[in-house]
Amino acid sequence: MRDNRHTAAVVMRLLQLSDSALPIGTFSFSNTLESAVEWGVVGDRESLKEYCTEVLRVAALSDGVAALHALKACDKGRYDDILRADKLLFCSKASGEARLMTQRMGRKLAELGVALSSDATLLRWHDDIRRGEVAGCCAVSQGIIASVFGIGEEELFASLCYSAVMMILSAALRSMRVTHIATQQIIGELCGLTEPLLAEARALTIEDMQSFAPQYDIMASLHEKGDKRLFMN
Repeated sequence: MRDNRHTAAVVMRLLQLSDSALPIGTFSFSNTLESAVEWGVVGDRESLKEYCTEVLRVAALSDGVAALHALKACDKGRYDDILRADKLLFCSKASGEARLMTQRMGRKLAELGVALSSDATLLRWHDDIRRGEVAGCCAVSQGIIASVFGIGEEELFASLCYSAVMMILSAALRSMRVTHIATQQIIGELCGLTEPLLAEARALTIEDMQSFAPQYDIMASLHEKGDKRLFMN
């Protein structure tokens, strides 16, 4: 359970769970960037930043909201609230690719979680995923694991936002002409959005998650049907 202390152990655990080397398959997905590049929606640094900004907002106000609710529900021992967050988040995903991505990463994260902890809620969550009784969204797994390892709301939210943006920027390095310096500049420029997005996310109920992003959903549908890809769909 959380004790609200930013100890070195908690910070190190947060870094571990935010690392791109975390074995949950993040590198296998582009978060629709591949299609955005192919169709000319993204072609340079500025359009890449704009696309990351849109995806960041969607992630913050849907996955971020669900993750925060899952963390609080786990803290309070309210497993039914975790299930509700998972169900509503999964239903908010408009594309099959988004649903596949969140389920595969959520399952892998739950598997990793039970390898690191014997927490009863985490074990129950993992078992429910294995039995197919829950969708097993990645953000909900993140919220549960944050509660288990004493990671607070701000840190969880920042980690989730960072992961959403870095998935795109990492894919950009393999999909378009952009430098490592430019991608780091973009993530630095987007850091300023995290606090206001957190305030928005905290003000939303789980029923009020906002996932409306037509450009993103169109790119996802094109990627699902495309025959040229570097990343999974």
